[in-house]
Amino acid sequence: MNETSNFSGLDQARFRNIDLFAPELKSDPVPFFSEWLREGLCYANISGTPSAVATRYHDVATAFADHENLTNEKPRLAGWEKLDYFNGELNIAFSDPPVHTRLRKTLAPLLLPSAIQRLEPKVVEIANQLLVKAGGNTLEVMSQLALPVARNAVLGALLGLPEEDFAVFVALTEEMFSLGDLPAGAGHPASYKAAWAAALSYIDDIVEREHMAPSHSPVGLLVDAHQRGVLTRGEIVAQLVTLYAGGTSPIATLIGSTMLMLARHPDQLSLLRARPALLDAAIDEVLRYHSPGLFNFRFARRDFNFNGLPVLEGMPVYIVGHAANFDSAIYSNPYKFDILRERKPLLAFGRGIHFCIGFHTARMVTRAVIGVVLDSFRNFALNDETPTIYTGNPQERAPVSITLKVERRNRP
Repeated sequence: MNETSNFSGLDQARFRNIDLFAPELKSDPVPFFSEWLREGLCYANISGTPSAVATRYHDVATAFADHENLTNEKPRLAGWEKLDYFNGELNIAFSDPPVHTRLRKTLAPLLLPSAIQRLEPKVVEIANQLLVKAGGNTLEVMSQLALPVARNAVLGALLGLPEEDFAVFVALTEEMFSLGDLPAGAGHPASYKAAWAAALSYIDDIVEREHMAPSHSPVGLLVDAHQRGVLTRGEIVAQLVTLYAGGTSPIATLIGSTMLMLARHPDQLSLLRARPALLDAAIDEVLRYHSPGLFNFRFARRDFNFNGLPVLEGMPVYIVGHAANFDSAIYSNPYKFDILRERKPLLAFGRGIHFCIGFHTARMVTRAVIGVVLDSFRNFALNDETPTIYTGNPQERAPVSITLKVERRNRP
């Protein structure tokens, strides 16, 4: 595709005023979603580019599954920098078959349910240690629990890196988050470029070390794929950065969002305490009501008719999966948080060949951590004096600060 496109001849009556980068969308998206769901499929000028926008469940599910008409490879349209997390590198998230298939196969063995389940005792141990270390009758969920658990689960337990090396990827993740604030056409800031360069240098050192003395570690498996000609050196870099930077934030966000929603709905917390078997259902309801993700995006391979909306070749198609979670055609009383809700197929992790490869990791770690929390605290509630603050990359709804009042159990 060309780096810029001219989308003319669109029906102006089908344009809506939609700002997917509005700060208010992270803190309270419900008013936006209720309006967008009424309007259905439409066009909007996103970062100055005419785009198609899908919000209803059926349209979102269609877009996720339509690999014939929609591509994950990103052309450099206006505003590209806001969403170019990986510095222009194709990776598993931004590629199509056969490249996507080849890349996914090299990561899949690391993230199989059987492999992930073996990490659960370590995650429980980490969570217990962090809650003991936090002490006191207040807990800042993100900094004292969710983020360190996620970093240790992905970087330590899964990939076997020493804790003193985590900072390289923590810094890169924070820089990725900041891209949503870029003015159109500004380009990546120097701080992002420096963080990216530091991560590349670190990964290059690992690759060299594995070439000299194979460790058969998870990282070593990717290096072995390089030696067998399955991955290029640049693809190893993109794969590792995807795991390092892309894995920690969604897990931490799901943990934080689960704690937040249970604190906001004490009746549901009491219900979960009385019926611990509802934990998986509670996580599903958090994924629906307070999803870590706001939207995904694809690009049209060709002119096509998207459920009645004409889409032109090269046009961005924004898939607002979080809005689809409130579609009353699928969910009864969708604006109520209810862990007893009839469970429906979730769109929070995508659908089809791009279904999130880290799904099992995110669920296992969240389930383990919430289990530890329920065992450690008699009760917890929001500290009304400290508001919940949101951040995250442009596609993510991530609490950055959640302060709880906690009542600890007396331990022998």
